[in-house]
Amino acid sequence: GAPPTAVEAQALDWFFRQQHRALPARDQAAFEAWLAAAPDHAREYAQLQAVWRDMAQLPAAARQPLLNPALARAPVRARSTPTRSPWQWGAAFAACAVLALAAWAGYQHIPVESQALANGPREVRQLVLADGTRIRANVGTRLAVHYTLARREVRLERGEAFFEIGEDRRPFAVVSGTARIRDIGTEFNVLALPTLLQVGVKSGRVALTPDMARPGVERELGAGDTASIDLAAGASAEPVVVQGAADAVGSWRDGILIVEAEPLARVLEKLARYRTGAVTLDGAAGTLLVSGTIDLRRPDAFLRALPDLLPGVQLHWQQDGAVSVSYTHLTLPTILLV
Repeated sequence: GAPPTAVEAQALDWFFRQQHRALPARDQAAFEAWLAAAPDHAREYAQLQAVWRDMAQLPAAARQPLLNPALARAPVRARSTPTRSPWQWGAAFAACAVLALAAWAGYQHIPVESQALANGPREVRQLVLADGTRIRANVGTRLAVHYTLARREVRLERGEAFFEIGEDRRPFAVVSGTARIRDIGTEFNVLALPTLLQVGVKSGRVALTPDMARPGVERELGAGDTASIDLAAGASAEPVVVQGAADAVGSWRDGILIVEAEPLARVLEKLARYRTGAVTLDGAAGTLLVSGTIDLRRPDAFLRALPDLLPGVQLHWQQDGAVSVSYTHLTLPTILLV
């Protein structure tokens, strides 16, 4: 695992300094000031304290290398002896530090719940996790669940999933590519396509970090917000956020796709998961803006309706179901679907 962050290292320092004796008044005041300096200070310290309560949840085999009996006895001997030489105090201090670091590693990284899901091209499934979180995974979705004592994380490799987050003291996040979506108590949808990452919030709030290499760049989204990131533009692409109806988020669960002023190329990329033949577009056709409701059970009905809804659009069908879409007009009107 990765080494502790600066805040985690500070929390560890304060933690094991208090294991074998009470802090002097000056140090206690400094500790309390450190706790109050930032919310993540108190949060990291509380998580470190919680590991001692939660360690019993770890599998027995996982606990043994973390809690070496020889190390575990060292702090006890230090407390039971009236006087200690500086060297002995240093040894006890070091042993406590090793214990804290080992506990930190187990707390952060040893899994307490792991699941993987890989849906077929026509398969939709739901996961119900121990904390009450529900994940509804759409067709062709691949994801992995990794829970530790400290964190809850889902890696969405591809596809689409709707998340209803269970209440738990541990933070919850979805990682897809370089992006991270941090839950702030909510229901939200994540779509991961080759050229698009889209996050929609049905209720509550999420914090979207488009590139984890830039953790300070974070965008908060509320109910009805949908953020789209053009992955073809690279990791530096900024999310484009639009406000819409919250009920439209995750509409695929009802068998429909609700779109509002989206480029036809993006809409057809979403529909491609529901049909077997490929769809290709010329440059002009792909930029047409589409708004309306599409029946996901009949994606070809939408395609066949395009020439009637928008004069100038032409379809060329192949025997294998593939279709190419072209557009000959110079203006680019919006398609309105009924």
